[in-house]
Amino acid sequence: AAELPAMAVGADCPYTMIRASEAGSMLTEFSVSGETPSFFVQAAPNWAALTGIAAEEDQGTWALTVTLTVRNVDGTVFDTASRTLAFTVYPAIDSEYTWSDEKKIEIPLLQRGTEMEPVALAPYVSGGTGSVSYAVYDGHADEWPAGLTLDKQTGVISGAPTEIRDPTRLIVQATDTLTGQTVDLGLSFAGVRDSAPAKTPEDYVERAYSVILSREADEAGLAHWTAELSSGASAGAIIAEFFKSAEYLSRGLSTEETVTLCYQAMLSRDPDAEGLSNWTALLNDGYSTTKLVSEFIGSDEFRAICESYGLTAGSIALSERDLNGNVTRFIERCYTYALERAADEGGLNLWCGHLNNGDMNELGEPYTPERVAFGFVFSDESKAMARSDTDFIAMLYRLMLDREPDADGLANWVSALEKNTAAEIAYDAAFETGRSEADAIDQTRQNIYALFAASEEFALMCSNFGL
Repeated sequence: AAELPAMAVGADCPYTMIRASEAGSMLTEFSVSGETPSFFVQAAPNWAALTGIAAEEDQGTWALTVTLTVRNVDGTVFDTASRTLAFTVYPAIDSEYTWSDEKKIEIPLLQRGTEMEPVALAPYVSGGTGSVSYAVYDGHADEWPAGLTLDKQTGVISGAPTEIRDPTRLIVQATDTLTGQTVDLGLSFAGVRDSAPAKTPEDYVERAYSVILSREADEAGLAHWTAELSSGASAGAIIAEFFKSAEYLSRGLSTEETVTLCYQAMLSRDPDAEGLSNWTALLNDGYSTTKLVSEFIGSDEFRAICESYGLTAGSIALSERDLNGNVTRFIERCYTYALERAADEGGLNLWCGHLNNGDMNELGEPYTPERVAFGFVFSDESKAMARSDTDFIAMLYRLMLDREPDADGLANWVSALEKNTAAEIAYDAAFETGRSEADAIDQTRQNIYALFAASEEFALMCSNFGL
């Protein structure tokens, strides 16, 4: 009998060749009794192999009896012999806690120099043979928090961290020691804070209320945001939420005042003149306060403040409006000139996303600056403004050519628009098309828009925006 290595569903089985040896002029052949697994292949009377990937139906213990028959040259049996090949196919090693946002193994916020509550990884592993070893993924070995150990046999994480760390995500690989099959386990570390902070997370929340909302913290709010920090929320994320709150927005502060408060909340100082000018311009270009906060998070000043409260600076996921300044500025001007209002948050992110991601419109065409501007100019909101021909042409100059109309150009375009509209209306009357006068006017304006969109000035403006 031959005991073969353990095998696992979904994995390549160890290649095993079964072959009858030559016996001079005699003929050799063999047969296999009973059922065979899906990865058993017999290619000739005297040759076969176990090769390929084990399937779900192959699970279980197998014992294949191979009978060798040696025949004389006249075909009569000279001798026979049997051998049993034994092996087991185990379930695949698996885990629901892989590298994803939906399910990950949470490691709570730790204190530097303080022994952590051990975390066992074995409960997060299923299937396999039950014999598992654990190791940090090679690509994450340098990111493993100093002072913590991972027991390779038990999969228990323990120890006392020795360095302050921001939240991070790491992979530990669990390997079935019998089959060699591996599964990734996704770990989410909430970070490591100072073991003896001078101030508490509650103090940090009270400071945010005082600086950003200019009031004392209410009991419910203080409890909520302190709990968020204790659960692993970063200090930077809390600041961003305060600036986004309805209460802050209702204060109606200017962009300069917002920048000043961000300096005071995150750097504990007033802005210098250059910084105030640069960051104010950032907000005026359509970026959100979340973008402003994200730029401050990486500063040494903010990190020092966070450490004094035993917190981590963290990082913030940005929305579409904050990913490309040129795109944001282009969309902002569409709101300004076509709709004559400031952009709303949802609309700004939607249109920025269309350009950032190269989305397709309902006709299957990619969104381009021309098509995006068209969407604003001929939106229901824009049409409801009932612009005169003169106002419509003036709007196109500002939106599409980035300048005020010259007198001659304005007069010529208005004349062309009026003549074409009259011709469209006359055509509809003559041929009884049933089209309304409003639709005829809209069609004529679309034709004029197309000429502006095809102009060299519009192409140059888009180029200046990097679009």
